[in-house]
Amino acid sequence: MSKHTDGGPAYPRQHAIADANDPTFKQGHHGMSMWEYYAGQAMAGILANNDVDFSHGACAEFCADAADAIIAIKREREGAK
Repeated sequence: MSKHTDGGPAYPRQHAIADANDPTFKQGHHGMSMWEYYAGQAMAGILANNDVDFSHGACAEFCADAADAIIAIKREREGAK
């Protein structure tokens, strides 16, 4: 698997301030990253197209590469501001 920047959380939310000593306190999670979101969207598009014939591994690699490219372009454009 390629090394990548995950792009941050796809659906960020604030966590309520809670007392960590409270036995009912549970640490929240941030959900999926932007990288995972982009890879999932690429996979949904590929799987929706009946004319595409990918092995599972090739599909996953293609989607990971697409997510890497989207994050790289996004970071490049954000840096150009």
